[in-house]
Amino acid sequence: MKDMWRKLPLRKKVVVLLTLLCIGLTIGYLPEPYPHVLTKEEIKEAEAVSRSQTEVLAHNVSLTDQAGHSVSIQSLYNKKPVFLYFWMSWSDMAAKELPVLDEMYREQGREVYFVVVCLDRGEAARQQIESAWPYDMPLYFASMETAGIYNVYEVPQWFMIGRGGTILDKHAGSLDRKQLAYSLARSLK
Repeated sequence: MKDMWRKLPLRKKVVVLLTLLCIGLTIGYLPEPYPHVLTKEEIKEAEAVSRSQTEVLAHNVSLTDQAGHSVSIQSLYNKKPVFLYFWMSWSDMAAKELPVLDEMYREQGREVYFVVVCLDRGEAARQQIESAWPYDMPLYFASMETAGIYNVYEVPQWFMIGRGGTILDKHAGSLDRKQLAYSLARSLK
């Protein structure tokens, strides 16, 4: 073996030594498992913490039902999911959407509270809306202050609130029936 080594040209000796040095360094300095790489359990724990810190809870506001009774939104979403829809009588878009909402209410009104909130001001306007209300779904009234608490600055606008008060979805503008159906189904999971 010594004879073979002596007969090798200097270049080959250097290559062999460098190769052995590289192998030795690789074996001697194998990296430890990365401390910043999370296990599956750690990822699940982090997702749960992240989810709880980013959830937006619905504000507890007081609404007035058709009978004039005060209803706390929290008393509703603590029992089952709530579909909260803000509208005003002058909105053509809302006028087109209310029949669709009433149909969905008849289909899913047992599993989800449909809270259709009119923001019209004045007792006379409210009485007129109430007397002409042709739908099965309940009608509620609220002040513009309540709309401000929910950051409703255009109508119609709706929120899907899960059981317990987490806002699952929010949408302003025209109602997309497929999106609403998806949101309702998601709230029931």
